[in-house]
Amino acid sequence: MELKATRWKRYGHDRLYANVPDGTAVGWADLITGDITVLVDEYRDDVIAVLAHHLRNYPKPVLPQEAPEAEARPMLPPLTPADDLSTNRALAPLSGVLTAEQVERVYGVACHRQAWSLA
Repeated sequence: MELKATRWKRYGHDRLYANVPDGTAVGWADLITGDITVLVDEYRDDVIAVLAHHLRNYPKPVLPQEAPEAEARPMLPPLTPADDLSTNRALAPLSGVLTAEQVERVYGVACHRQAWSLA
């Protein structure tokens, strides 16, 4: 039987379909992987012959290379009781070092002196 080969390229697929004269697909070849799929068994030999003949005109598929192995992430140091914020107030160690105005200035919070100034 005379089959017609038609290329179909959509949705990330690149295929070559083997169709009977009325346009019904009876098989296809994936041009990316080179795999041939027969949809109707009675046309198996014709589909393979037509698609194999047309696949000679296309370059061999280039398969993706294996992904490189990811490097192991460095381990974080173990947490200590001083790191536990449920028992320790945040910024408590800085309370004796910085004044309230310095902390407010660093974090962009208006202190009571700036609240009444006309800038």
